[in-house]
Amino acid sequence: MDLSFLVNQIKANPQGLRIRQGKVITVNSDRTIDVQIAGDTNTLPSVRYTSNYAPKPDDQVWLLNDGADLLGFYMVAGADRTLAPTAKRSTNQTIPTSTQTKIEFDTVDSDGWNCWDASPNPTRLTVPVTGRYFITGNISFEAAASGHRAINLLKNNTNELARSDFLPVSNSIDTHSTVTTHAITLIKGDYVELRAWQNSGSNLDVLDSGDHQPTLSLIYLGS
Repeated sequence: MDLSFLVNQIKANPQGLRIRQGKVITVNSDRTIDVQIAGDTNTLPSVRYTSNYAPKPDDQVWLLNDGADLLGFYMVAGADRTLAPTAKRSTNQTIPTSTQTKIEFDTVDSDGWNCWDASPNPTRLTVPVTGRYFITGNISFEAAASGHRAINLLKNNTNELARSDFLPVSNSIDTHSTVTTHAITLIKGDYVELRAWQNSGSNLDVLDSGDHQPTLSLIYLGS
């Protein structure tokens, strides 16, 4: 958005277009926000916002006001503004043979939106705002020569979003794989998980091995 254009419009229309500051109260699933204008305790429902802004409750947001019309278009600078949480696992996890197994994470980075919860659902990243997203998962299986390996991304426990199937390299080299979706629309409250499968004939671990640590990322692209 061209801020110079906005400033000139405001100067030219002192009784019309104005910039106001407000606070986000609720983020709605229909790509609107409920806000309070600074200095007022009343909540204004269903305010639209621009696609380059990912709102969350308690944001201090700039609002473009023209009479009864409001549009949220930027937020006042603050921490944790990147909407790209990454859940991680810091220990190995055993994957039984021929069994679809969800990865249970034990820590998270860049999660100002509280997408990950250690309990009761450590396998999930929950979508905080309706919009377009990339999802990516990363796993490294311990070395074993036999069988196949697979990882997939799951939405709401039922819909497979993306899958990667592969063969092990050898019985002495760990097997690493990444799976990524195309840009998809997710609704506030949807959740995504990373699942692993192998049929080596015995248990195998997915490894906490530095850069190949099991991870699941949810990357917001806009509304």
